[in-house]
Amino acid sequence: ESSLQENLIKYMYNTVGNRFWIYSDASYRLEEGILSSYHTYRYIGSLNNSQEIFNTNIVRQCIIIESCFGKLVSLFPLINYSKKLKLGLSPISFCIFIVVLLKTTHTCYYGSETVIYFER
Repeated sequence: ESSLQENLIKYMYNTVGNRFWIYSDASYRLEEGILSSYHTYRYIGSLNNSQEIFNTNIVRQCIIIESCFGKLVSLFPLINYSKKLKLGLSPISFCIFIVVLLKTTHTCYYGSETVIYFER
């Protein structure tokens, strides 16, 4: 058992009271602070309009995040070497923080095709 749920509840709100959420796939059970898309089940029927809209928006956000992370990995392959980066033995969070900072700086100077693509 990971301590994800306990840490999520502990750090769920920022200093101004905004709530953070973690989006999970179907393999995680739904708990406080964890979001997942709506699913259709044989005995429940189809999704209503607001559920369909929610799912569409969530999928768009996931695609953007995965695309951005893919770009980070292509620019800085170090953060994808899971066999070399061990939790507790390597400064994983520091490496990712620096990579995101560098990529954000690059995006501020040169723009982002990803943002342009998803604004359509």
